[in-house]
Amino acid sequence: DWARNFALSMKAAFDRLLASELIDDPRILHINFRDLSSQPLETIRRIYDWAGHPATPEFEARVGAWLADPGNSVDRYGRYPYSYEALGVEESWVAGLFTDYAKRFGLAKP
Repeated sequence: DWARNFALSMKAAFDRLLASELIDDPRILHINFRDLSSQPLETIRRIYDWAGHPATPEFEARVGAWLADPGNSVDRYGRYPYSYEALGVEESWVAGLFTDYAKRFGLAKP
């Protein structure tokens, strides 16, 4: 079925990522999506700092204004209730597929 096949193809892609010699290349900054969505300005500031570009007060004000604009809200077109059940897969099965990835990036549930 579609969801299972998609999850398996993502697992294969993540396994290739984890096996790549570039995984720890200092030219690559790994960003946690939860950080980006919960602390966008702080995460953008971290990216700029990592790249050696100062996040000026003017820049931060523009980012803050963009984030505050309802036209840029993540739910501006409504919300989609994502669920494992709706896709016909079990959360534990999906979590099991991505255990190595979750451990590598500190995403494993306690």
